[in-house]
Amino acid sequence: MNTTAKVVIGFSGLAVTVFTIHAIIKTNTDKVLLSKLHAILDERENATGLIDDFNDILTGQPYLDNLNQKLTAKGKYFIMLNRDAITKYRTMLYDAISGLGTNWNEISQVFTELKDKVAIAQVAQSYLQNYKETLLSALNGDLDDSQNKDLVGMITKKMNYRLTN
Repeated sequence: MNTTAKVVIGFSGLAVTVFTIHAIIKTNTDKVLLSKLHAILDERENATGLIDDFNDILTGQPYLDNLNQKLTAKGKYFIMLNRDAITKYRTMLYDAISGLGTNWNEISQVFTELKDKVAIAQVAQSYLQNYKETLLSALNGDLDDSQNKDLVGMITKKMNYRLTN
């Protein structure tokens, strides 16, 4: 599947850079491109883009595996949601997305309550396992431009992870 992601990154109001990335999902090249894009977005306070920019977070496992590998090599471990919380948020998202219409308030509530990108990835992974569709695909079909922008803003502002003591 071909995708195009257009990203606008603000530099403290001084200048704006716009670029386009063409990628084919599920290839090693894509994973590298998406990782670089995430690094760029994480460095910018005023980053905005398309929800596709968060492919590995919104599919779950790639983000968790990559982060786990990086942190355990340093003897660090991140905080994860318990099974009940994952089920609660996954179900809330499914109910908000499935059927007629989209309940944006419920989607927004879930992403507001999730404390970091690890929690989002855990819910996304569970969503895929239970509904055989990525959270990214489910959201892409249901959000308008304004909601997409709001969701990107919510994800961008989240910490990547929280460490255990």
